[in-house]
Order: sequence, then C-alpha cells, then structure tokens
Amino acid sequence: MKIVKDLLLALINATLLLAAVCLFFLWQISNTVERASGAFAENLQVLKPVTTELKSLNTEVSALRGDLQAIASNSEDFTSEKAQQLQGRISTIENRLDDMQKNVHGVMSKAQAAPEHLVEVAVTKATTDLSNMVFDLRGCTRPES
Repeated sequence: MKIVKDLLLALINATLLLAAVCLFFLWQISNTVERASGAFAENLQVLKPVTTELKSLNTEVSALRGDLQAIASNSEDFTSEKAQQLQGRISTIENRLDDMQKNVHGVMSKAQAAPEHLVEVAVTKATTDLSNMVFDLRGCTRPES
C-alpha cells in the first residue's frame, strides 16, 4: 500500500511540475506577443501624421486651383497659356498626392489586417526560442527534422 501511495504522490508532483513549466512557457509567450503587438501599434501611429499631412496638402492644392481660376478669369496680363501651364503643374502635383495617399491607405489597410499574422509569427518565434531553451536545459540534442 505504501508503494501505491508513493507512486500517487510522485504522479501528483510530476503533474504539478509539468503544469508549472507550461504556465511559465505561456507567460513567456504572452510577453513576446505583447511586445510584438506594442511595436506594431507604434508603427501604425507613425503613419497617422503622414495621412493627416496628405489630406491637408490635398485641400491646399484644391484651394490653389480655385484661386488660380479666379485670377485667370479676372486678370488681363495673366494669359490663358500661363494659366494652363500652372493648371497642368497643379494637376501633376494633385495626381502625385493622390498616388501617395493610395499608397498610404494600402499600407494602412495591410497593417491593420496583419495583426493576426504578426501574432502568429511572434508565437511561432517564442515557441521556437522556448523549445531551444528547454533542449539546452535538458542537455538533449535536437531531433533531426
């Protein structure tokens, strides 16, 4: 009967040790995921001023176009050829701004859709690091894959 009691205690001890190791690994993984998501959120914050600047440039170009049309219709020494050249330049600037805005929106939408992928990569890296640490602690060699 004493042997059964000792075996049961050993089983409980082993189970508790295994649970403690698993909890430690989960704690490490959650820390890695939190750091990765924090860095990701910081990167998103960097793009917000860029989008704000693009919006303000867009409104500025639109206002400039309106002013140019007013000057062209009221000024006698301001020729229509000069007005057309300036209109062409403004159109070029506006097109470039639109392209930049589309690129920023594309980056933002990809970045907002990517947290799942980011978390997956972080968890994979954390589990790989932890498994390497466990193999090092045990003194075992890694299995051939």
